[in-house]
Amino acid sequence: ELCFGVGERVHFDGKVAEAPAAADVQKLIRRLRRAGVNSVAICFLHSYQNPVNEKRVLAALRRAVMVNAG
Repeated sequence: ELCFGVGERVHFDGKVAEAPAAADVQKLIRRLRRAGVNSVAICFLHSYQNPVNEKRVLAALRRAVMVNAG
């Protein structure tokens, strides 16, 4: 029940086909807050080849935590 998706795609060769949309990431942040989540695991398909999408979502989550903590 606490598994949330974000639209994104990296091909098997590491080429980014779709970056996570900012609106989708903001929706994810709201869902995580409502659920009272304290930690997350970001696991996107083929991120072993190119982790850029995982890093983008991680950065957004970190910014959200910093804003919330302030």
